Amino acid sequence: MPTFRNLTELKPGDLNIHGWEFLPHLLESAPNLEALVYMRVFVTNFVVSFVTHTYHFAVALTRDSFSPRGSVEHEGCFAKFESSIPNCVPKCLSLHLRRIYFAEFNGEQDELELVSYFLTTAEVLREVKFRFCSSLPIEKQYGTWSKLSSLQRCSKSKYCTIHFEK
Repeated sequence: MPTFRNLTELKPGDLNIHGWEFLPHLLESAPNLEALVYMRVFVTNFVVSFVTHTYHFAVALTRDSFSPRGSVEHEGCFAKFESSIPNCVPKCLSLHLRRIYFAEFNGEQDELELVSYFLTTAEVLREVKFRFCSSLPIEKQYGTWSKLSSLQRCSKSKYCTIHFEK
C-alpha cells in the first residue's frame, strides 16, 4: 500500500468485517493522520473518505472487493482489526492523531474495544467525541457512557477528554 503523507483526516465511514481488517493498513499508511471520523461502525460495505491538504476522494470497498470469506456480522470485528495490526503501533497513533469522532455509536463490544485500543495507543490524542445512535435506548447510552468514561488512557495522553453529543 502506498504512503499517504498528506492524509490528515480519515473518514472510514461504514466498516464491514473486511474494513476492520483493512483499517490497520490505512493507519500505517497515513503517518501524519490527525483525525479519524467514524460515521457508522458496522455495515455490509466499506467506504473510505480521504482528506488531504489539497484533495478529497472516496474509495468504496464492497464485500466483493475482497476474498469471499468471513461474515458481515459485527461480532469478531475487533479481532479482525487486532490480527491485522502491524507489530508496532502505527506512527500516526504515536505522533499525530489528536481527534476521533464516532457518530451513530451503539456501544457494541467491538466498538468499545476499538475505542480502548485508540485510548491506550494514541499518545497525543486530545479529544474523542461520541454521538449515540438515535435508536439506542437511554439506559444503554448511560451504561455505555459509564464504560467509555472509565477506559484506561495512554499515560502520555492522560489529558484526553471524552465528549458526548446529543
